[in-house]
Amino acid sequence: MKIVTIKHLEEYKLEVLFEDGTLKLINLETFLKTSNNPLILKYLDLKLFSQVYLDSCGVPCWGDNEMDINPLSILNDEF
Repeated sequence: MKIVTIKHLEEYKLEVLFEDGTLKLINLETFLKTSNNPLILKYLDLKLFSQVYLDSCGVPCWGDNEMDINPLSILNDEF
């Protein structure tokens, strides 16, 4: 399912709206802090994290697509 909007709220929290109207609030703090991947760890910097955007397929991305999240993981409450 495609995400139509994504909004950074505060800290590591995002508001995600899917095309069917489903609204999810997710907190990626634990995901980021427990990662061993340096490309993911750099997004502990809130200035970088807040620059989340949707690619042309409706996938949340950061940087030059250095980090992205599968929309189904959000929909299935995997965070």
